[in-house]
Amino acid sequence: MQLIYEEMLKRLDEESRELVVNEVKKQSSPNPNEKLQRGSFSALKILLEKEKTIPSNNQQIVTLATLTCYLTQKMRATEELIKTLEKVDDPFVSLFSLYFQENPQNYSKIVREIDAQEKEIRKKKKITNEIQAAIYNIQSWVHGQQGEIDKIKPILKIVKERITKSEEIIEHHHLHEAFHNIIWWLLHAGVDINYEKEFSFISPYIERYGSYKSKTTFLNVKGSIYSYFGKTKEAIECFEKLIEIHSQFNDNYRLSIATGNLAEVLAVEGKIKKAKDMMEKAINLYKKSTGKWPYLYLTEIGNLYFLLGDNRAEESFLAAYEIQKNEKSMHKAFILFELVHYYLRVEKIAEAKRYLKELKSLARELEVPSINIRVDYLRGFLEMLQHNLTSAISFLHSALENASLINDTELILYSNIQLAVAYLIYYRLLETQENLNLALNYCETVKQLAVEYKHNQLLAVSYLVNAVLVAIDGDTETAFNLLLEARKIGEEIELDALKKDIDEVEKNIRLSEKTGTLQIKKQNVIDYILPQFKSLLSLKVESSKNHETEILGVLVISESGVPVYSNLKEKLKANDILLSGLLMAINQLAESITGDKEIRRLKDVFYEDFTISLQAIKNGIIAVIASEMSSEIRIWTLSLAERIKEIPRAPVKPQFYEKNIKEILEYTGFNK
Repeated sequence: MQLIYEEMLKRLDEESRELVVNEVKKQSSPNPNEKLQRGSFSALKILLEKEKTIPSNNQQIVTLATLTCYLTQKMRATEELIKTLEKVDDPFVSLFSLYFQENPQNYSKIVREIDAQEKEIRKKKKITNEIQAAIYNIQSWVHGQQGEIDKIKPILKIVKERITKSEEIIEHHHLHEAFHNIIWWLLHAGVDINYEKEFSFISPYIERYGSYKSKTTFLNVKGSIYSYFGKTKEAIECFEKLIEIHSQFNDNYRLSIATGNLAEVLAVEGKIKKAKDMMEKAINLYKKSTGKWPYLYLTEIGNLYFLLGDNRAEESFLAAYEIQKNEKSMHKAFILFELVHYYLRVEKIAEAKRYLKELKSLARELEVPSINIRVDYLRGFLEMLQHNLTSAISFLHSALENASLINDTELILYSNIQLAVAYLIYYRLLETQENLNLALNYCETVKQLAVEYKHNQLLAVSYLVNAVLVAIDGDTETAFNLLLEARKIGEEIELDALKKDIDEVEKNIRLSEKTGTLQIKKQNVIDYILPQFKSLLSLKVESSKNHETEILGVLVISESGVPVYSNLKEKLKANDILLSGLLMAINQLAESITGDKEIRRLKDVFYEDFTISLQAIKNGIIAVIASEMSSEIRIWTLSLAERIKEIPRAPVKPQFYEKNIKEILEYTGFNK
């Protein structure tokens, strides 16, 4: 922030400049940026006292107040600072005063006042490029906080245009902060843009004009983007670099954020105990440096406590909720989701219903895709706990499909897990092979997600669950191989309970080979598996990998091998009639060999340059041909099957199928 400080000093007269420099020298803080801020604030208070007798100091006061605003970190703005700024008769300074007052108890009120203050500035002050950039900085944060994506997206275009034209250090500082704010909120709202391209754009300007704050914010948001897209190694490098920089500057506030973000990535890697220790450190640093509790980190530590069996989990979720309970904000929605999710996992139905009702109301106000999807997912979870399986599956299918449309991998993961659980419950009730196979379909997709995102804990638990399921199906050899894989991965995971479970499952599968019955701790095996799924629901997998799998063709094939719907790309160079007949023959051959064991199983057929996913529906099959196999292709194949459900006996036109799957095909880019 030194460059901003030096630039603003040039705007002061000699006497005021000397006052500021001397006050900065008096400060003893080990944080150089804090010294600048405290010295400037001290000089401002001295000038305000002088103004009582020398009114001509007003312009110097406005300039010095503006400098103090520029150097102040929002979360560290004190009551004394805000009251001092309110004494300065300037609409631009008043804007910062309002901004610094924003907190979880007054979000909506302050946003309205900030918008009104912007109009006041335009009436009373010449709007320079610097002032406009500062306004964008503030607006991008407060409107993003409210989930008002339609208000911040247009700002991004204007900000980027000014970034390419400006050569002013202070204007760039505000433009960079606005840019980072908007990218942050678009990411967390589930808006699909090319984030890599955006960071390629901003990077050279950060290098040339960036302040300490904008350079470190760049690293923080970049690390979050890497984490979101499953690039764990790159994310860790960003956050570790930030910890190094903030430690050098003795900036405990920003150090707390970098530490908390690194803890989240370590949790994804399965290093739960280390993540818990780091998150506790982050929370304590934040509280010590700001005097406030970091509500989002309280929800994260709640999940870690739940995984470790620590009874402080509920207390942490509720503490986060209490901070935000009176507001309408994206942050409140995230906290409510975690709180309801916790209550559903521990089966406190009354509490879950109470907070879910509040989240549903908030979702209607925010109108943000990622929040609406979370509501569907939670409703599906709740319906399942209340044994309304048909309704549960409907909500969960909706959540899975829409989460796939916005690449929300956390919800994709959770929805796959819950659908597996739903079909396992059906299997327990009806003992039909079809429901067991559907459960296996979703379990295997969870495993595929774990492989793609190198998520060790998720992979180990999914291997364990799959081992139990295939053992139920009588395939103990495959079960032992899966347990061996789980054991290898489990050695790197900080969860002793998981290692004990692997031993217990292996012991009982070996016993089942002699007795013919698989029991674990004398429980019905499905009752044993369900808690394993609950542990999966506490894991975090960051969002969509930055890699696209191309869909080459989609076929809906009748039992007779005739394509009733065909959509193949030119590069596939295949005859749809011959291909359909071949695929149906392969499917029927597999079923004739395995009998009922393959009913509704998703079959993956691998070739050197492409793969085919086959999913049975009533009176036929769905075939999706792709450049490679991925969790995304598995999900789309299952979604297409769920949309179409059956091939009518009476002939229908291809448009009958097209209207049901058009949205999915458009999203995947297949129709382009």
